[in-house]
Amino acid sequence: MIRYFGDYISDTLKNLRLKVAKPSELNDPFDFSLTSHGEVSFDDGLKILYNRLEDPDFYSTIRKKEKFKHLSNDKIYKLVHQNPPKFVQAFQNTKDEMRKHFQNSAHEIGDHRTRLLCFSSSRIDQKADILMWSYYGYSHSGFRVHFDTSFLKRSGIHRKKVSYEKDRISIPAGMSTKDSEFGKLIEKSMYTKGEHWIHEDETRFLISPSLCKYDRSRDFDYIPFPPKSIKRIDIGIRSSPKITDELLQQGRRKKFRHIRFYRSIRDNSQFSLKYELI
Repeated sequence: MIRYFGDYISDTLKNLRLKVAKPSELNDPFDFSLTSHGEVSFDDGLKILYNRLEDPDFYSTIRKKEKFKHLSNDKIYKLVHQNPPKFVQAFQNTKDEMRKHFQNSAHEIGDHRTRLLCFSSSRIDQKADILMWSYYGYSHSGFRVHFDTSFLKRSGIHRKKVSYEKDRISIPAGMSTKDSEFGKLIEKSMYTKGEHWIHEDETRFLISPSLCKYDRSRDFDYIPFPPKSIKRIDIGIRSSPKITDELLQQGRRKKFRHIRFYRSIRDNSQFSLKYELI
């Protein structure tokens, strides 16, 4: 499987680590983006209302209304218990607010439970090859690394083939964020993308945060990988000669001598790339 890198590939090889992402940090704005459908019954609205009393954002939202802006959390809490139907009605009338609540809850739950590591198939279609280099390979100035991902086959890591769909994952409007089905829909959204991305042929690894390490100085989570997991590195057409030389120097080290290096070159007649063994 493959991943694209920028100039930081030297650091990746030096430290033998892959940065992992929180679900809320994915680059596509439709990634992990939930929507909702249906109506909220009074009973469902009441359950949601009482659940939201534990959410600090709920009080901030209430205070956006002029008549509540001066009230403390305790005062709002008392008002809700004194007149729950009024607040339930507000939920029923503001679908956009409900949708935002689901999205915020999904990000909070997803970021707490999961880190993501994404790869594409090594068998990238020729028509998609240039596109992949353009928006993941830093406009062809980066590098593409072929991995054997078997080192990720362990407890706490789930491999999921991305499903490319026309419609987004939708949550029933009356569902509580504490419902077990809500958690399942959140997980499904982590490996569902729009059908226009199908050429990526992506696989995602859902990783328990407990298996990740944290770089405090750079503020990111990562997972180590063994040197033997790298099989091949492709060098972009516009890759920096300096970084390329550093990379080839690293490739001469004993633990990396098994890696094959290829240089990408333009085809002489077609809008396509060829790869030349260095």
